[in-house]
Amino acid sequence: MTPALLEPSIAGTRIAPGAADDWDAEGFRQGIADLRAHGMTVEAVKSFWKSAACRVPIADVRRACAALEMRTPSFIAPILDVNS
Repeated sequence: MTPALLEPSIAGTRIAPGAADDWDAEGFRQGIADLRAHGMTVEAVKSFWKSAACRVPIADVRRACAALEMRTPSFIAPILDVNS
């Protein structure tokens, strides 16, 4: 995700009705920065989720995906154990 896409994505984020409104935009920015530093190829992204560079527990990522009603890319879904 490029910086030009990041801020509009954050600005447009809406929490699913009934979900906890505890999304941390600054944490999301930092996570994207960590991911970009790791690499943005499919293999680098797969590697990132399994590495110490990913500072978010996978359980929290799953919860965030559900709360944001986020569609998970198919190549990441098996790592996160969520539906794509």
